[in-house]
Amino acid sequence: AVQEPGGRESVRMKYLDYPELTRLELQTHDLEVGDCQLELKLEAYSCKLAGVDKKLCKSLESQFASADSLTHSPLFAADSAVGPLSEPGSRRVLYNLICTMNASSPDYDFSGTSPQQLVRETSFHDAVKKVDSYLQPVYMQLEDKDFQQRLWATIDAIICAQDCEIYSYVPEAEDDEHPFSSAGKLWTFNYFFYNKRIKKVVFFSCAAKSRLSEIYDSDEAMDAEEDYLIQGFLPYSDAQIAMDSP
Repeated sequence: AVQEPGGRESVRMKYLDYPELTRLELQTHDLEVGDCQLELKLEAYSCKLAGVDKKLCKSLESQFASADSLTHSPLFAADSAVGPLSEPGSRRVLYNLICTMNASSPDYDFSGTSPQQLVRETSFHDAVKKVDSYLQPVYMQLEDKDFQQRLWATIDAIICAQDCEIYSYVPEAEDDEHPFSSAGKLWTFNYFFYNKRIKKVVFFSCAAKSRLSEIYDSDEAMDAEEDYLIQGFLPYSDAQIAMDSP
Protein backbone atom coordinates (compact mmCIF):
# COMPACT_ATOMS: atom_id res chain seq x y z
CA ALA A 1 0.00 0.00 0.00
CA VAL A 2 1.12 3.58 -0.60
CA GLN A 3 2.71 5.06 2.51
CA GLU A 4 1.60 8.47 3.77
CA PRO A 5 3.72 10.64 6.13
CA GLY A 6 4.31 8.97 9.49
CA GLY A 7 3.89 5.47 8.07
CA ARG A 8 0.16 5.79 7.37
CA GLU A 9 -1.14 3.50 4.65
CA SER A 10 -3.56 4.63 1.95
CA VAL A 11 -5.84 1.68 2.75
CA ARG A 12 -6.73 3.50 5.97
CA MET A 13 -8.69 6.72 6.29
CA LYS A 14 -6.94 9.14 3.94
CA TYR A 15 -4.48 11.54 5.56
CA LEU A 16 -4.87 15.06 4.13
CA ASP A 17 -1.63 16.97 3.82
CA TYR A 18 -2.02 20.56 5.01
CA PRO A 19 1.42 22.23 5.25
CA GLU A 20 0.07 24.85 7.64
CA LEU A 21 -0.91 22.15 10.15
CA THR A 22 2.52 20.55 9.78
CA ARG A 23 4.23 23.89 10.45
CA LEU A 24 2.21 24.39 13.64
CA GLU A 25 3.10 20.87 14.77
CA LEU A 26 6.79 21.41 14.10
CA GLN A 27 6.86 24.63 16.12
CA THR A 28 6.01 22.60 19.22
CA HIS A 29 8.09 19.52 18.38
CA ASP A 30 9.85 18.29 21.54
CA LEU A 31 9.08 21.59 23.25
CA GLU A 32 9.94 21.47 26.95
CA VAL A 33 7.83 23.40 29.44
CA GLY A 34 9.23 23.09 32.94
CA ASP A 35 9.90 19.39 33.50
CA CYS A 36 7.44 18.35 30.79
CA GLN A 37 7.87 17.51 27.15
CA LEU A 38 5.01 18.39 24.84
CA GLU A 39 3.64 15.83 22.38
CA LEU A 40 1.25 17.49 19.93
CA LYS A 41 -0.57 16.19 16.85
CA LEU A 42 -2.57 18.25 14.36
CA GLU A 43 -3.87 16.07 11.53
CA ALA A 44 -6.65 16.19 8.96
CA TYR A 45 -8.37 13.16 7.44
CA SER A 46 -10.99 12.46 4.81
CA CYS A 47 -13.99 10.50 6.09
CA LYS A 48 -14.27 8.53 2.85
CA LEU A 49 -13.40 5.09 4.18
CA ALA A 50 -11.42 2.46 2.29
CA GLY A 51 -9.69 -0.86 2.81
CA VAL A 52 -9.22 -1.91 6.43
CA ASP A 53 -11.50 0.88 7.66
CA LYS A 54 -14.40 -0.46 5.61
CA LYS A 55 -13.78 -3.91 7.05
CA LEU A 56 -13.68 -2.49 10.57
CA CYS A 57 -16.96 -0.63 10.04
CA LYS A 58 -18.63 -3.80 8.75
CA SER A 59 -17.39 -5.67 11.81
CA LEU A 60 -18.68 -3.00 14.19
CA GLU A 61 -21.95 -2.72 12.31
CA SER A 62 -22.53 -6.44 12.74
CA GLN A 63 -22.92 -5.74 16.46
CA PHE A 64 -25.93 -3.58 15.66
CA ALA A 65 -27.51 -5.94 13.11
CA SER A 66 -30.81 -6.29 14.94
CA ALA A 67 -32.87 -4.57 17.60
CA ASP A 68 -32.19 -7.55 19.86
CA SER A 69 -28.41 -7.16 19.60
CA LEU A 70 -28.67 -3.45 20.39
CA THR A 71 -29.90 -4.15 23.88
CA HIS A 72 -27.00 -6.50 24.63
CA SER A 73 -24.04 -4.97 22.81
CA PRO A 74 -21.37 -3.49 25.11
CA LEU A 75 -21.10 -0.61 22.62
CA PHE A 76 -24.78 0.27 22.83
CA ALA A 77 -25.78 3.47 24.60
CA ALA A 78 -29.18 5.04 24.14
CA ASP A 79 -27.83 8.48 24.99
CA SER A 80 -24.25 8.43 23.71
CA ALA A 81 -22.25 11.53 22.78
CA VAL A 82 -22.69 10.76 19.07
CA GLY A 83 -26.46 10.25 19.43
CA PRO A 84 -28.67 7.16 19.73
CA LEU A 85 -26.73 4.19 18.39
CA SER A 86 -29.98 2.71 17.12
CA GLU A 87 -29.61 5.26 14.30
CA PRO A 88 -27.17 4.53 11.43
CA GLY A 89 -25.98 8.16 11.27
CA SER A 90 -24.88 8.11 14.91
CA ARG A 91 -23.03 4.85 14.43
CA ARG A 92 -21.26 6.27 11.36
CA VAL A 93 -19.93 9.14 13.47
CA LEU A 94 -18.59 6.66 16.03
CA TYR A 95 -16.92 4.57 13.32
CA ASN A 96 -15.32 7.64 11.74
CA LEU A 97 -13.84 8.79 15.06
CA ILE A 98 -12.48 5.31 15.75
CA CYS A 99 -10.97 5.11 12.26
CA THR A 100 -9.39 8.54 12.74
CA MET A 101 -7.58 7.37 15.87
CA ASN A 102 -6.52 4.13 14.16
CA ALA A 103 -5.06 6.14 11.27
CA SER A 104 -3.28 8.56 13.61
CA SER A 105 -1.84 5.82 15.85
CA PRO A 106 -1.57 2.75 13.59
CA ASP A 107 0.26 0.69 16.22
CA TYR A 108 -2.78 0.70 18.51
CA ASP A 109 -6.26 -0.74 17.86
CA PHE A 110 -9.10 1.59 18.92
CA SER A 111 -11.88 -0.67 17.65
CA GLY A 112 -12.95 -1.43 21.22
CA THR A 113 -13.61 2.24 22.00
CA SER A 114 -16.85 2.68 23.90
CA PRO A 115 -19.20 5.59 23.14
CA GLN A 116 -18.93 6.44 26.84
CA GLN A 117 -15.32 7.47 26.18
CA LEU A 118 -16.51 10.27 23.91
CA VAL A 119 -17.82 13.66 25.02
CA ARG A 120 -19.75 16.05 22.75
CA GLU A 121 -18.51 19.61 23.18
CA THR A 122 -21.17 22.30 23.29
CA SER A 123 -19.46 24.70 20.87
CA PHE A 124 -16.25 25.59 19.07
CA HIS A 125 -15.79 28.48 21.51
CA ASP A 126 -15.93 26.15 24.51
CA ALA A 127 -13.48 23.71 22.92
CA VAL A 128 -11.06 26.58 22.25
CA LYS A 129 -11.26 27.70 25.88
CA LYS A 130 -10.53 24.19 27.15
CA VAL A 131 -7.56 23.68 24.84
CA ASP A 132 -6.18 27.14 25.60
CA SER A 133 -6.35 26.39 29.33
CA TYR A 134 -3.82 23.59 28.72
CA LEU A 135 -1.64 25.37 26.18
CA GLN A 136 -1.34 28.80 27.80
CA PRO A 137 2.20 28.08 29.12
CA VAL A 138 3.14 26.92 25.62
CA TYR A 139 1.82 30.12 24.01
CA MET A 140 3.83 32.12 26.51
CA GLN A 141 7.06 30.20 25.86
CA LEU A 142 6.99 30.20 22.05
CA GLU A 143 8.81 33.01 20.27
CA ASP A 144 5.95 33.17 17.77
CA LYS A 145 3.42 35.27 19.68
CA ASP A 146 0.85 34.82 16.90
CA PHE A 147 0.87 31.04 17.31
CA GLN A 148 -2.41 30.88 19.25
CA GLN A 149 -4.27 33.02 16.72
CA ARG A 150 -2.81 31.13 13.75
CA LEU A 151 -3.62 27.78 15.34
CA TRP A 152 -7.34 28.43 15.57
CA ALA A 153 -7.55 30.37 12.31
CA THR A 154 -5.92 27.44 10.48
CA ILE A 155 -8.25 24.85 12.02
CA ASP A 156 -11.25 27.04 11.17
CA ALA A 157 -10.11 27.53 7.57
CA ILE A 158 -9.67 23.78 7.02
CA ILE A 159 -12.73 22.42 8.77
CA CYS A 160 -15.28 25.32 8.87
CA ALA A 161 -15.38 25.15 12.66
CA GLN A 162 -18.83 26.64 13.15
CA ASP A 163 -20.31 23.82 11.04
CA CYS A 164 -18.54 21.11 13.05
CA GLU A 165 -19.57 18.61 15.62
CA ILE A 166 -16.79 18.60 18.20
CA TYR A 167 -15.95 15.56 20.30
CA SER A 168 -13.27 14.76 22.84
CA TYR A 169 -11.94 11.30 23.60
CA VAL A 170 -11.16 10.27 27.19
CA PRO A 171 -8.89 7.21 27.54
CA GLU A 172 -9.64 4.63 30.17
CA ALA A 173 -7.26 3.77 33.02
CA GLU A 174 -3.51 4.12 32.46
CA ASP A 175 -2.21 1.66 29.87
CA ASP A 176 1.49 1.60 28.97
CA GLU A 177 0.58 0.56 25.42
CA HIS A 178 -2.08 3.24 24.92
CA PRO A 179 -0.76 6.24 22.94
CA PHE A 180 -2.90 8.71 24.94
CA SER A 181 -2.61 7.41 28.50
CA SER A 182 0.77 5.73 28.89
CA ALA A 183 2.83 6.16 32.05
CA GLY A 184 4.43 9.53 32.69
CA LYS A 185 1.74 11.64 31.01
CA LEU A 186 0.47 14.32 33.37
CA TRP A 187 -2.43 15.24 31.13
CA THR A 188 -3.74 14.69 27.65
CA PHE A 189 -6.52 15.99 25.44
CA ASN A 190 -7.88 14.57 22.19
CA TYR A 191 -10.33 16.62 20.12
CA PHE A 192 -12.12 15.83 16.87
CA PHE A 193 -13.44 18.69 14.76
CA TYR A 194 -15.82 16.70 12.57
CA ASN A 195 -17.60 18.22 9.57
CA LYS A 196 -20.19 15.86 8.08
CA ARG A 197 -20.94 18.11 5.13
CA ILE A 198 -17.41 18.13 3.72
CA LYS A 199 -16.62 14.63 5.09
CA LYS A 200 -13.51 15.74 6.88
CA VAL A 201 -12.12 15.65 10.42
CA VAL A 202 -9.27 17.50 12.12
CA PHE A 203 -7.74 15.54 14.99
CA PHE A 204 -6.01 17.67 17.63
CA SER A 205 -4.21 15.65 20.29
CA CYS A 206 -1.73 16.81 22.89
CA ALA A 207 -0.04 15.44 26.00
CA ALA A 208 2.42 16.72 28.57
CA LYS A 209 4.87 13.95 29.41
CA SER A 210 6.93 14.22 32.57
CA ARG A 211 10.65 13.82 31.90
CA LEU A 212 10.95 12.58 35.49
CA SER A 213 9.36 9.28 34.48
CA GLU A 214 12.44 8.51 32.39
CA ILE A 215 14.75 9.13 35.36
CA TYR A 216 13.04 7.35 38.24
CA ASP A 217 11.44 3.97 38.57
CA SER A 218 7.63 3.89 38.53
CA ASP A 219 7.07 4.50 42.29
CA GLU A 220 9.63 7.30 42.51
CA ALA A 221 8.29 8.86 39.31
CA MET A 222 4.76 8.86 40.72
CA ASP A 223 5.89 10.67 43.88
CA ALA A 224 7.94 13.14 41.86
CA GLU A 225 5.08 13.79 39.46
CA GLU A 226 2.68 14.41 42.35
CA ASP A 227 5.12 17.02 43.73
CA TYR A 228 5.43 18.57 40.30
CA LEU A 229 1.68 18.75 39.79
CA ILE A 230 1.43 21.15 42.73
CA GLN A 231 3.50 23.76 40.92
CA GLY A 232 3.80 22.58 37.34
CA PHE A 233 2.24 22.39 33.93
CA LEU A 234 -1.48 22.31 34.77
CA PRO A 235 -4.48 23.73 32.90
CA TYR A 236 -4.93 27.44 33.48
CA SER A 237 -8.10 28.94 34.87
CA ASP A 238 -9.97 31.59 32.87
CA ALA A 239 -8.61 34.23 35.28
CA GLN A 240 -5.01 33.12 34.71
CA ILE A 241 -5.50 33.12 30.94
CA ALA A 242 -6.87 36.66 31.03
CA MET A 243 -4.00 37.81 33.27
CA ASP A 244 -1.25 36.24 31.12
CA SER A 245 -2.68 37.16 27.72
CA PRO A 246 -0.86 40.02 25.97
